[in-house]
Amino acid sequence: MSKKKKVLIIALAVLLTLIVLAIVLMFTTFSLKKLEVEFETTTSYDSTLLQEEISQNADVEFGKSIFFVNRSKTIESVEQQYPNLKVINIEYKFPNKMIVHLAQRQELFAFLKDGKYLITDEDLKVLYIQDSFQSNQNNAILVNQLTPIGNSEDIKLSSILSFDTLGQADFYAINYSLFENNRTKIESMAYFKTIEFSQRTNPVSFESEKTLILESHDGFKYEIYNFQSGLTKKINKLFASDVALTPDLRNGHKMIVYENSSGEIIDGAIILGIVVMNALFGVYQERKSEKAIDSLKTM
Repeated sequence: MSKKKKVLIIALAVLLTLIVLAIVLMFTTFSLKKLEVEFETTTSYDSTLLQEEISQNADVEFGKSIFFVNRSKTIESVEQQYPNLKVINIEYKFPNKMIVHLAQRQELFAFLKDGKYLITDEDLKVLYIQDSFQSNQNNAILVNQLTPIGNSEDIKLSSILSFDTLGQADFYAINYSLFENNRTKIESMAYFKTIEFSQRTNPVSFESEKTLILESHDGFKYEIYNFQSGLTKKINKLFASDVALTPDLRNGHKMIVYENSSGEIIDGAIILGIVVMNALFGVYQERKSEKAIDSLKTM
């Protein structure tokens, strides 16, 4: 046997040995053996106890090589077992440990469907199902006159709600806008009691637009015209204007926030003084249209 062949055989033997060693390590040393949980938010859970529960109850692929563990399957299993927890990330630490980074979901919206109240977070994921609900300064904001689609029997814990007239993006926008400028969920929930949606026709453009109606815990109402455009700026204007409202203005009035033709967000306090002018302008436009129609009829 030539020297060249001997070298080739030795090289192949070494390579084969390394491959076998890598396979053995992959399914022994690098097989998943440990699980830890870390919370990225404040929580009422005992991390040690939760760690044991997830290890026992969730579909975690212990014994499988960490290179082949199904991350999506683990996330789905944990969030299914614990509806009020959100998996932020799954981290693998060599040689055999998985760290699940969690956040506790906060209740934000409450919807009524067939006599049951569905309490969700900003993702519209059902965290609780209750027979009764009363919005207060420490729990979710009640969404009036908006019913989730689908059969009640099919809506369970961890279900994601959907609606005919509004999408998840609209609720994301509301969630994001309410908690801008260092406002926390707790502060905003303490501020607002209910949310409603209505449709209106813009008296200038005559286009249909959606209105967001917010009611505070003291019964004062805020209307945000065309809320699907520039909502963050409008909410910020609402909070800034609300500070200046005296008890007299709050009594029997409401605040309206909208965007004018120049793209400026009209101050809520100012609009209280000119809302009547808008109404009169709308009546004027309507009468003008009626007169035009009457003129056509007489021709």
